[in-house]
Amino acid sequence: MLNMVGVKLGLSVLALLAFVAQTGAIGDAPTRDEILYAMRISDEDGDGKISPKELKAVLLLDPTLEGSSDEMIPLLMSLCDADGDGLLDSEEILTINEKASEMSQEDLNKVAFNMCDTSSDGNLDSEELVQMFARMGHMGADGEMVPMLISMADQDGDGKISFGEFSAFFGSLGQ
Repeated sequence: MLNMVGVKLGLSVLALLAFVAQTGAIGDAPTRDEILYAMRISDEDGDGKISPKELKAVLLLDPTLEGSSDEMIPLLMSLCDADGDGLLDSEEILTINEKASEMSQEDLNKVAFNMCDTSSDGNLDSEELVQMFARMGHMGADGEMVPMLISMADQDGDGKISFGEFSAFFGSLGQ
């Protein structure tokens, strides 16, 4: 169960960086044509842009993101919507995908870590992890999931997860 939790968290973060991949797999970045095709089939009203409602429909295509909360949509929009019009056009989607595909695994880990580290103290505590899981739609994660995650990732026993521990833990999930 814990590996699935880690994989869902990692995939959700990757979705924030390049949601158009739609496969849920970590691997090759989608091509420009694949992105434009995904955008066309996702653009329900045919206006050439992806609305928050259409974005939610795209995310629901990925079974690994099942249970993603409505709070994830504004976060995705804020990351991708460069012109601030509340919609994602093809250039914004292509740009965020290009940036994501150029990022190293360490860079991706840093983005994910910083999204969780709301106190900016360089460590993830149980409260921050509970908040992150809640944003992903996993309410009640503090009961069992978060303590288990901390116990598995916390290498120095301080009850928190540092960036190094976070990277080591999520790196081990992919093996």
